[in-house]
Amino acid sequence: MRQGFATRCFTIPREIWGRRKELTIGNYPDMTLAIARKATHAQLVSVDDGIDPAA
Repeated sequence: MRQGFATRCFTIPREIWGRRKELTIGNYPDMTLAIARKATHAQLVSVDDGIDPAA
């Protein structure tokens, strides 16, 4: 176990139904930036359709 090691992750700060939420998309480097961008787009489309992706 490495001490002092911080995990980096891709997140989306978003307001859903008046509440600020931060949606985690995936961990870096397990997920590339290109894949994270596609996943972000899919999550934001579902939020615009009224679906809470964190639920």
